[in-house]
Amino acid sequence: MLEREIEVSPYQFTLRMVWSGKKENGLQEIIERFNLDWVGEHGKEKSPDNFGAITFKIPGAYREIGVAFDEYEDMSIMVHEAVHIVNFIFEECGVKLDTINDEAQAYLTAWIFNQIKNFCDGIRETIVFSEPEQKKFANEEVPKIEIAPHNDLSCLERPEIKVDNPYERVEFTND
Repeated sequence: MLEREIEVSPYQFTLRMVWSGKKENGLQEIIERFNLDWVGEHGKEKSPDNFGAITFKIPGAYREIGVAFDEYEDMSIMVHEAVHIVNFIFEECGVKLDTINDEAQAYLTAWIFNQIKNFCDGIRETIVFSEPEQKKFANEEVPKIEIAPHNDLSCLERPEIKVDNPYERVEFTND
């Protein structure tokens, strides 16, 4: 099992990213480790083993969120979990989602995704693949993706607007 903690400032949250290290029962082991009251989606009993990841509030911890992965290759899972994390943070902080002015949500989602992607890239570099897996990855063409360094959100800014704090509310005008 691999873990990394990061601070999500200015929201004063801790994000704990965990990789179970196994495909079968990996998320179930994480649920047990963190003593989560797992009921699955929409309150129905459901095994987490069909999921690639889960996001959860860590019981008994102040402003700490966990995200646990079985599947560290699929970027759609990373984005999906980043949205859950942002929603947990906003809910806890009392921030209302605003579909007209969603810059804070967009910046935080991008930053969280970058953190998760860096963590998952670290998993790939850390684990040792069996020979069939090595051949599988050697024959795949990996798409090139531009990712901003985790503290550099300038690539997400509109060039005509200077934002000192990427999480502050920005009003757009037609001046």
